[in-house]
Amino acid sequence: MRRLVQLLVFVVFVSFAFGAAITRFEPLQDMVMMRFAANIVAKNQDALFAEDALRAVVCGSASPMPDPKRASACIAVFAGGHFYVVDTGTNSWENFATWRVAPQKIGAIFYSHFHSDHITDLGEFNMQTWVAGRPGPLRVFGAPGVDRLVGGFQEAYAQDRSYRTAHHGEDFVNPAKGMMEAKPFAMPAPGGPGTVILEENGLVVRAFAVDHAPIHPAVGYRFDYKGRSVVVSGDTVKSTSLVEASKDVDVLFHEAQANFAVAIARDANAACAEPGREREAVPAAESGVDAFYRASCLAPRQLGARPAFRKVSGGCGRGGCRRRRCCRGVRCGGRAPRGWSPSPRSLRYACR
Repeated sequence: MRRLVQLLVFVVFVSFAFGAAITRFEPLQDMVMMRFAANIVAKNQDALFAEDALRAVVCGSASPMPDPKRASACIAVFAGGHFYVVDTGTNSWENFATWRVAPQKIGAIFYSHFHSDHITDLGEFNMQTWVAGRPGPLRVFGAPGVDRLVGGFQEAYAQDRSYRTAHHGEDFVNPAKGMMEAKPFAMPAPGGPGTVILEENGLVVRAFAVDHAPIHPAVGYRFDYKGRSVVVSGDTVKSTSLVEASKDVDVLFHEAQANFAVAIARDANAACAEPGREREAVPAAESGVDAFYRASCLAPRQLGARPAFRKVSGGCGRGGCRRRRCCRGVRCGGRAPRGWSPSPRSLRYACR
């Protein structure tokens, strides 16, 4: 036992000494930083750009509801030495940055439709690939309306572009290369295999109509390269166009919807006579805490986010819950909502 204690003391002493040396000895700091930087630079995904391969990566798969572990809609297709992105949902750029995919090799961005959870990161894709050395303006393809999308993001990032050029100089971040080029195409005819919208370096990209009513326009894309093929459906129900475009395809990325989760959200919202109004949740009776909690009424978009419960002083006073009885339409019972997460069972903590 004594030896173990001595060893622990020695380890703590060495760790403290090393930490003190790093904070006070500049050459050692430089060495550590250089080693760290070299390790980051050495990590890359060059294998994704193999000349004879068509590869696809899911860079975002979350629903519009908040998800701390997944980015929103994004599929990246690698072909002909470049990567092409279908939709740029929330936080999708961060995945590319952490994966160490060469940003300057971006070929173009394609939009299936213009819902916010599919377009949020367009500004970051443009800015980050520009400062990484993209050789020219970023092409953005989409059905009618994509020019408005591009124009809005251009304006939103206008000051940021000027700051970066002023800081780094035009030789490093040429402002002309930091722009985007909208590439609108006519909406393909419903029910058909689609229209070719891009051919380059052996890659053929075809857009086809999908059914995302009432959202219009909405399209999917097919990528063909050296005998291999990938289809990205975008948001859609089953459609003839999608079936036609997906014939003999190697990989199909298709939207999926958890109908049971949608039903939960619908029921929770219907139970709230006044969405957004604060309602009483269950008391902490089982944990022995003489207090109850208050939480906002759930709206469908909030499912998946952890609500900010706050303690209400005064214990089980007027309007609270006593002895597992219902007060003001609130079901009593269960523990305080510590670690609360939405599920059919825990929805009773909302407003039922």
